[in-house]
Amino acid sequence: MVHAAFVRSTHAHARLARVDLDRARRAPDVVGVLTGDAVARLCKPYRGVLLHYKGMKTGAMLPLAVERVRYVGEPIVAIAAESRAAADDAAAMVDVEYEPLPAVLAPTPRSPPALP
Repeated sequence: MVHAAFVRSTHAHARLARVDLDRARRAPDVVGVLTGDAVARLCKPYRGVLLHYKGMKTGAMLPLAVERVRYVGEPIVAIAAESRAAADDAAAMVDVEYEPLPAVLAPTPRSPPALP
């Protein structure tokens, strides 16, 4: 059995400029480190569906962020280790550099397409 810990976004909206995993990968008792790019190769995006609201569904999502984060707390990196403490310690070693983007605070109405 392994234990998982996640590195989560501290920004509401930002590009992932750099995610340095070297120290985490070399940490004691770490079994694996997974990023959004790797997840995108392993699985298809999924959509949340509300059965009691016909036709309502979320945008396509992956379990870990790829290229940018869209909310505070969005998972960026997953770490598996032989103990919970080792997973948490390795997660603390991941260095994420963000390029903040403007936060979207309200939906904006879309204009109808221009007529030819």
